[in-house]
Amino acid sequence: TTRGFPSGTQSRRCLLRRPSPAAFAKRSLHAAVDATSLMAADWTSARRAWEKWTGKHVGSSGMPIKAALLLNYDPTGPSRLFPMVAEQEGAKFTAVDLQPSMDFFRRNNLQTEFFSIGSNQYVVTSIHEHWFSARCVNTTQPGGEGVIIMQIGAYLLVSMYDGSVGSASRAMVAVDQFAWHFNRKTH
Repeated sequence: TTRGFPSGTQSRRCLLRRPSPAAFAKRSLHAAVDATSLMAADWTSARRAWEKWTGKHVGSSGMPIKAALLLNYDPTGPSRLFPMVAEQEGAKFTAVDLQPSMDFFRRNNLQTEFFSIGSNQYVVTSIHEHWFSARCVNTTQPGGEGVIIMQIGAYLLVSMYDGSVGSASRAMVAVDQFAWHFNRKTH
């Protein structure tokens, strides 16, 4: 599968391999049922990973991440489709709230545009192979706010944090831990 954020080249790669619906259609009915059951089992494991991770890393006081969202993400899908919030903790966003950000991700102009999540506007500060970070430009927090967005297979993990460099480092460690657990649980 070729998905991800740019890393200086046009090549893209997926961290989490999942069977596509087209692959299911090519198999017998029995194989398709088995594959669907496997995906449901994968989501059950992923959900457990999410719940365990949010309990340790997401919250308002003393946690590295103040809010996190796990979004279904298909960069090849029609832009008129709203994103589906698979999970969220510490935030209450709807698909309509997130549509401008999803349009931004699909346009793939990470270095030349601002994007919004809710009422906050962000500018991208760092781009890596499967993730990028951004700082909020209209924050009222004295230490600032930021977001780390990582693609993990068919999902985007959106992790918001308060603070500056030290806070960003702690948030990145937490995001990496979720990605590692998520990939381990779903493979």
